[in-house]
Amino acid sequence: MYALLPDQTGMPEAFMREAYRTGVRRVVLHSDRGVDVMNVTHLQEAERQVRESGCAWTIVRPDWFNQNFETFFRQAVLDGRLCVPVGSTRQGFVDADDIAAVTAQVLISEDHIGQVLPLTGPRALSFPEALAHIQRATGLAVHFDGTPGAYRESLRAEGTPDEVIDTLIENFSAAAAQGDAEPTGVVEKILERPGKDFGTYAAEAAARGVWQQP
Repeated sequence: MYALLPDQTGMPEAFMREAYRTGVRRVVLHSDRGVDVMNVTHLQEAERQVRESGCAWTIVRPDWFNQNFETFFRQAVLDGRLCVPVGSTRQGFVDADDIAAVTAQVLISEDHIGQVLPLTGPRALSFPEALAHIQRATGLAVHFDGTPGAYRESLRAEGTPDEVIDTLIENFSAAAAQGDAEPTGVVEKILERPGKDFGTYAAEAAARGVWQQP
């Protein structure tokens, strides 16, 4: 079984027990590389349930998705201004196709039972460096502001309550305090091929028209 929880949704307490009762003996959980640093409590709890389920388990912890720039960040890219309070720290952006390929391989293999797999892309990039790739592919100029103040203003404009914003800034600040991400090489080791570079992703996504104005 492959378990992927919807955003901000916890795993029901009885889910893994019921899965085991009905015959599931192998589970791969999609978690997050920042699960502990950013205090993602619902994923911490899901990891605990998987470990205690009786199933043979593997936990996959990807870093930021390349595809965040065409989903969560798409409108900001189109508007020309993206705010995330991580300063200039480099992130291990990883492609969703590589995450899927790793997960499929882990599901059919016995090689990674009982392991936590941190997934990154082949190189770490700051947000401005990632956006520069998108600009080269699309011609869109996107300004990045990595300060907490700008992030707070952007979320307030969307109607996000201050207490929620405070928690998000605290968690992002904790992640930024870890410094630049280091590529783990896990994708390359498991797939026995290079992971997709962000520049390649940006060119392919632009060709699909994901950043075309409506």
